[in-house]
Amino acid sequence: VPGSPPVILTIPDPEDRAALEEDIRSARSQADVVVVSWHWGVSKNYRRVPYQMELGRAAIDAGASIVIGHHPHVLQGVEVYKKGVIFYSFGNFVFSLKPGGTPPSDRNTRLVDCEIDKSGIREMVLRPVRGNADLQPEVLRDGSASRCLEALVKDSQEFATSFRDEGDKLVLALGR
Repeated sequence: VPGSPPVILTIPDPEDRAALEEDIRSARSQADVVVVSWHWGVSKNYRRVPYQMELGRAAIDAGASIVIGHHPHVLQGVEVYKKGVIFYSFGNFVFSLKPGGTPPSDRNTRLVDCEIDKSGIREMVLRPVRGNADLQPEVLRDGSASRCLEALVKDSQEFATSFRDEGDKLVLALGR
């Protein structure tokens, strides 16, 4: 449609994907747990783009236990996929373009307490965090924690991700 913004579709290169999968398989042969960190997605976009889901799942299929995404600068949902967990975007742990320039909701992130053993992930606990005006991370409590956690639960619904609400934290249901 004339005057409309373009639609951009990013498709992973098959050779790069194959190399990634081989690297993960190799790492998995040497480790009990493999964590993949990915700089992906669209800045300031609360919705995942299709290649994030494709590559996150491919990483788990190849042997990764945890995939941690970052770059959008906002929180995105969590998917429990097979025996792995994909965090599509952690948001901003500590980040500001200028003092006072980042809205509080865009300073939301999370800490993840992860208990692992030789069989993989045993438990994951998510705690909401926000960078304060001095760019220091603070664990959120009470109402601020609830709002942050509710947004995370809502954004994870498309994956049927389940959480156990424990007030100021969520325990991820791993389905084992």
